[in-house]
Amino acid sequence: MTDTVIDLSGGTTSATLTDGTILTASPQGDAGTGNYDTFLVLGAQDTESGFNTDGSPLPLDDKQQEHTNALLLSSMQVVTVGGHDYYVFKLDANEPNSATGSLLSLDSLKIYSATDPNITDLSVLQSQPPLYDMDGNGNVTVQLNAGKDAPAGSGQGDLFVYIPTSFFTGADNYIYLYSAFGTPSGSDGGFEEWGVITGDNQAPTIAIEKTADPTSINEGVATQITYTYAVTNTSLAGPADPLTLTSLVDDNATPGNPGDDIDLLNGFVTGSTHGTHYVSGDTDGDYRVDSDEIWIFNATVSIDAHNAGSIVNTVVVHGHDDDSLTDVTATDTATVTVKDVAPSIAIEKTADPISINEGSAADVTYTYEVTNTSAAGAVDPLTLTALVDDNATPGDTSDDIDLLDGFVQGSEYGTYYESGDTDGDFLVDSDEKWVFKATVGIAAHNAGSIVNTVVVHGHDDDSLTDVTATDTATVTVKDVAPSVAIDKTVDANHDGIFNSSETVQSGAQNATYHYAITNTSPAGALDPLTLTSLVDDNGTANTGDDIDLLNGFVANSSHGTHYVSGDTNGDYLVDTGETWLFTATSAFNLLPNADFRTNTVEVAAHDDDSLNEVTAQDTATVSSFAGPGVRTPGFWSNLGKSFWDGIDGVGKTGPNFADHELRYQVDSNNDGNKNGSDKSGLLIGDYDKNGLTGAGEDTFFISYADALKVIDASSKDLQDTRFVLARDAVATWLNYLAGNPIGDATDPNSPHKYLDQAIDWLQVTNGGTSSSQFEDWGGGSGAVKASSAAWNVGLDAESSTSGSELAGNLIHQELDFYNNTGMTFEGAILHIYANDGG
Repeated sequence: MTDTVIDLSGGTTSATLTDGTILTASPQGDAGTGNYDTFLVLGAQDTESGFNTDGSPLPLDDKQQEHTNALLLSSMQVVTVGGHDYYVFKLDANEPNSATGSLLSLDSLKIYSATDPNITDLSVLQSQPPLYDMDGNGNVTVQLNAGKDAPAGSGQGDLFVYIPTSFFTGADNYIYLYSAFGTPSGSDGGFEEWGVITGDNQAPTIAIEKTADPTSINEGVATQITYTYAVTNTSLAGPADPLTLTSLVDDNATPGNPGDDIDLLNGFVTGSTHGTHYVSGDTDGDYRVDSDEIWIFNATVSIDAHNAGSIVNTVVVHGHDDDSLTDVTATDTATVTVKDVAPSIAIEKTADPISINEGSAADVTYTYEVTNTSAAGAVDPLTLTALVDDNATPGDTSDDIDLLDGFVQGSEYGTYYESGDTDGDFLVDSDEKWVFKATVGIAAHNAGSIVNTVVVHGHDDDSLTDVTATDTATVTVKDVAPSVAIDKTVDANHDGIFNSSETVQSGAQNATYHYAITNTSPAGALDPLTLTSLVDDNGTANTGDDIDLLNGFVANSSHGTHYVSGDTNGDYLVDTGETWLFTATSAFNLLPNADFRTNTVEVAAHDDDSLNEVTAQDTATVSSFAGPGVRTPGFWSNLGKSFWDGIDGVGKTGPNFADHELRYQVDSNNDGNKNGSDKSGLLIGDYDKNGLTGAGEDTFFISYADALKVIDASSKDLQDTRFVLARDAVATWLNYLAGNPIGDATDPNSPHKYLDQAIDWLQVTNGGTSSSQFEDWGGGSGAVKASSAAWNVGLDAESSTSGSELAGNLIHQELDFYNNTGMTFEGAILHIYANDGG
C-alpha cells in the first residue's frame, strides 16, 4: 500500500484524513475550554512506542506510572467542530525550542477498547480489531517540526488529533491508545505525552437491559411473552446526576412501524404516577433515575402463531440529566426463539361400496381425505410428495395407483384430485381437507376381504423432513350361498317306454339312469362344490335298496363305481363349466298299459367357503302308457337323431312315426314363404305342422344344431335354466311330431298347455315378449339362474295363453314327466286318483 505522509512542518498547520480525522498543530472549536489530562508518557528516544494502562510493569517504552493510566471512555468530553462530534487527543512532543530541530515523526496511531484496565501485553490488544487505525487512511506518517511550528517545550500542544466519535460506537469501558514514533525523523526532545480533555462536567449516560420470559416458544402456537426492562443511570457523575426519563418505547418486533409500539411510559406523570408498565426501582420516589437505582418495567405481549425462526423486540430509552437537556439514549434487544415443530399429516380412506358379492366383478370407488395435522398447522402448510394406493397387492408396485398422477405444483392437480385447495396455493393448509378419488375395477373374488392400503408423504415449509401417514379400506366379499343342479334321465327297454301294444315279459325289466350334476352357484368359477351325498331312492320308500352313487368315491383317489365323466381338471370338485355324469341300472316289474315307476335322486354338496349344505333333486319315470314309444331327450340325442335329421330313407318308417322324416320345412324368418332363405330347425308350437306361424299359434323357432345341443345332457349349460326348459320343449315337440298325444290346450293339466307355457317363458327370458317370433334360440339377455324369480316364481307378462307364465321349474317338472311317462305329473295324479275310485 502506498505511504501517505502528512507534512505539517512547512507552514501547513492542519490536514483532514479521508476518514474524517483532523490533524492540526493548534486546537480548534471548543477544545480550549477544557483541560487536557495526561494518560500516556513515552520515553525520550529516537524510536519509541507504547500504550496506556493501569497495569504493571509498564509495557514497551511507557514511563511515569503516575501519568500513564487507564482511560475511561465515559470520562472523555466530546468536542464539536463544524457541527461534527470528536474525541480530541493532544500530543506534547516536548521538543527543543529550535527551528532547526529534528522533525517529529508519528508512524502509528491505533485505538482499542476493553473491559479490563490492566492490560500490559500488546498482543492481547492486537487480538481484536482496533476501534481506530490512522493507517486505515493509507500507511499515514505525520511529520511535524515542533520547535518551529508550535510552542516548544513541555506542556505545549504540538499535535491535536480529532477522531470522530462514530469510531467509538460499541466501545467497551476503557480506551487504549497505542502510538509509535520512528526514524529517520524520530523524537529528540523529552518525553512524549498524550492527553485528553476530562473534567467535572461529564456527559450523562444511561443503560437498559431487556429480557424475555419465556425465551422460546413452539412454532404455530399463540402465546404470551413478558418482557422486562431494567433501566440504570450509568453517568460518571452518577450520584450527583440523576436522570429524567423522556421516552421508553418497545418496537414490538416491527421496526419502522410505530403503529403497534409499546409506550412503556404510558401513564407516567412526574410526581404523580409511574404508569401502567412500571414495576419498581424509584426507591426515593423522586421520579428520577438515581445512580443507585434499577428501574424495572414490564410488558406482556400476545404473540400470534409464528413460523419457525425468531422474534426480535428492540427497546429504546431516552433521558437527560439535571445539568442540561442534552438527550442521552440507550437500546437493547430481546430475542424469542420460535422452535421448529415437527409436522404431521393424516389420511382417511373409505370405499364405496364396502361389500360386494362373491364371484361378481364390481367397480369400487375409493375416497382419500388428506389433512394437515401439524401442531404448527396454521403457519406450517404441507407440500405433498407422494400419495400411493397399493391396489390390494402389497409388495407389488406394478399396479399401484399414483394418486398424484399429473399433479404439477402451481399448475395442475392431476387426474385423481377432487377438491380441497381452497386458496389455490398447492399446499395443504391446516384448515383444508384435500379429497382424491379412484375407481378400481375389482375382478370376481372368493368370499373374504380386499384390503387396500394408501400411503401419503409430504414435508412442511421449514425443512424437507418427510412426514407420512397410512390408512386402509376394506371391501368385504360376501359369501354367496352355493347351489347345485341335477338332471336325471332314463333309458329303459325300448327307449324307456313299455308300449301297450307289446307283451311285457315276466320278471325284472332293466332301466339305466343317467345323472348330470352341475354347479349352479352364483359365485360360479370361484365356488367349486364338494359332493357329500348322491343317492337314488330306487323308486321306493325303503332306504335299504337306495343306490349310493358315490359308492367308492374317495377324494383325490377314486371317483367311484357309478362315475362316468366330468371332472375335467381332476380336483374332485364340481367346478362351473363341468357336468359330472353318473349312471346306475335298476331292475323292476311294470304292469302293461297303466303302470309307471318314478325314481328320485338327491344330491348334496357344500362350497369352499362354508359347510352349509345345498341340495337338489330330480326324477325319472319309466311307464307302460300307450304311445309310439319314443320319449326321453336321451333317446332323441342318441338313437332318435336320424328321425329328424332332414334325410328321408330306410328305417324311418314304422308304427312309431306318422310318415318318414319328423322335421319338415318351416318359415323360420316368418316372411310367409318357405324357401332357401329359411333356416333348418323346429317351429315349436306349429300344431298344424304347416311350417308357418298361423292364426292362433304362438311359436318358438330353434335351429337343428341348437336343438341337438339343448337335449344333450353332456353339453347343455345347466347354469342357464333356459337350456333346461328348451330341452323339455324340444323333446316334447319331437314326441308330438312322432305321434304321441299331448292333449288339448284347454286342459290345464295337459302337455299341450305346459308346452305353450314353455314357449312364452322362453320368449320372454330371451329378451322378447310372449308373442315374439324368434328365428334363433339363445339370443337376448344373460343366463337365467336357478335362483332367479323367473325359474322359481314365474313371469308376469302378457301372454297368448291368457295370464302370467308359470315358474320355469314347474313347467320343467311337468314336461319332463311327460317326456318320461306320456302324461304330465298332475295328469298322472288324477289318473291314479280315478283308478282308485276317488
